[in-house]
Amino acid sequence: MEQAAKKLRTEEQTQKGTPPNHSFSPFNFPDLTIKIGDEKLYINKYYLMEMSPVFHKMLNGDFKEKNASEIELPDENPTTFAILLRHTLPGFESLKLTEKEAHLILPLAHKYLMDKLVSKIDKSLAVDMGQKKDNTYTHRYSIDKLIDDILIAELYNLPNLLTSCMEHAYKVSYKIFIKSSKFHRISSDTKSKILLMRCEELELVIGKCLDVLGSESSYDSLKDTKRVREARSILNSNK
Repeated sequence: MEQAAKKLRTEEQTQKGTPPNHSFSPFNFPDLTIKIGDEKLYINKYYLMEMSPVFHKMLNGDFKEKNASEIELPDENPTTFAILLRHTLPGFESLKLTEKEAHLILPLAHKYLMDKLVSKIDKSLAVDMGQKKDNTYTHRYSIDKLIDDILIAELYNLPNLLTSCMEHAYKVSYKIFIKSSKFHRISSDTKSKILLMRCEELELVIGKCLDVLGSESSYDSLKDTKRVREARSILNSNK
């Protein structure tokens, strides 16, 4: 009797478009086909509407797609869209989001207002950025790449990535930074924050130098030379 009741509940949920509670994949109980070019993706409509207000309005509003069992997305790439679904819908929580995939699906996640996925991408890219060494940003290409990441963070409103980028940016020499043709595209607000962080860092450096130079009450030529060299080394490490 209990099994029969459970089966009945499952059938009722499926008919209503709501996946059964034991369904762990958006590809179980498919009731919607997404056609992209010659490729077709079979998914459950309920999950898609739940994760994207755009698809919710498309499939639940007064549009031709409302009662359609198949919709076309001619402007999308089927591989990219499939990756988007894997990192958006339930059943793939343990799947690692690579930096390449994050950049690939970010525009789509933003386009379809998938806020949870955008947040996931933001945190993932911030972690990847945080693992990069500061001495990576010493030549034109790497500086341009850093600025590209800053611009992406600003464009898609990724606060964690932006903070992580600024943690690298304020350690880069201003003379090197402004040589990039992309520097002017950074917002004034972000530039101001980077400059403030740079000033705070320089204050700490100057303080260390003063501590070194003023660490002795009496001087001799040998000790003076050592202190000057140490202070110079501190300054050189922050050029």
